[in-house]
Amino acid sequence: MRSALRAMLCGLFCAVHVEHRLTYVCCAELVLTVEQEGNSIRLLESNVGEICRCLCDYDVEADVLGLEQGVYDVQVWGVKYQDAHAPELLGHASITL
Repeated sequence: MRSALRAMLCGLFCAVHVEHRLTYVCCAELVLTVEQEGNSIRLLESNVGEICRCLCDYDVEADVLGLEQGVYDVQVWGVKYQDAHAPELLGHASITL
């Protein structure tokens, strides 16, 4: 998995940009959910589509906007599918804005 987490300055507020390459089933419909509690940011990838036998590469990108300056613990979890696949930690970084 190729992944990158980086800080971006956006005027009065800051942002964290997350991108990574995910190999997963081709018939998936991926949804990204962002949860923030204090300086912890958790991105959860979920498959709300189907499961099939073929694999495809996905380029997943997200921006978490409107953050204040500080140090953030950023985690990327995936891929959750109903009750069959529990998410696992795919990436983790400490980002200073």
